[in-house]
Amino acid sequence: MSQLSNRIADAMINYANAFKETPENRVLAEKELKEALRIAIDFVPVKIWLDPKVKAKIPEYAHYVANSKEDGFGGHATDACCDVVCTSIEKTDDGRIKCGTGIHVALEDRDSLTCRPNSRITKMGYVVANAPMTGDECYRGEFFIVFRAIVDNPTPINIGDVIGQFEVPHHRQINWALVDKLEDLGITDRGDGGFGSTAKK
Repeated sequence: MSQLSNRIADAMINYANAFKETPENRVLAEKELKEALRIAIDFVPVKIWLDPKVKAKIPEYAHYVANSKEDGFGGHATDACCDVVCTSIEKTDDGRIKCGTGIHVALEDRDSLTCRPNSRITKMGYVVANAPMTGDECYRGEFFIVFRAIVDNPTPINIGDVIGQFEVPHHRQINWALVDKLEDLGITDRGDGGFGSTAKK
């Protein structure tokens, strides 16, 4: 059981026991239980492994891009999504651009990780071809974002660019828990099978 789960369990026990006590204690116990449940809903723990070969970075809710034309471009600590940086670029035969992130994660049961395009990518002349990109709890492979140009001369995507925004639906923010090795994320039947692997025979 996680530390957060223990806190919720303790709060529920205290709330139940408070009914045997004074009304004031019941009010305090109710506040404690509501706060524990709020944290459980708003913040989700996600294990993450960063590939050192591509110098992958933990997605951030607030960042600063020094070379941006917009001074301080990047977001705020209260943003709903965290920014993802490009670590590799591959052009496909059909003209799409497949960008790697060097990120591998392990989600809580029944959760999923989605990636949305940010406004900067749209201004550069791209849309996310597999939007919203979705990673299931059992996926252990690298997260890729695939782009398709919607203008004749799009601005080139470079390694180090912010290319999307991660979120875990139904949770306000992600608490990243960095692990030392890919194996620390746990082994699943699916492993690194992605990009349509479910439908392959």
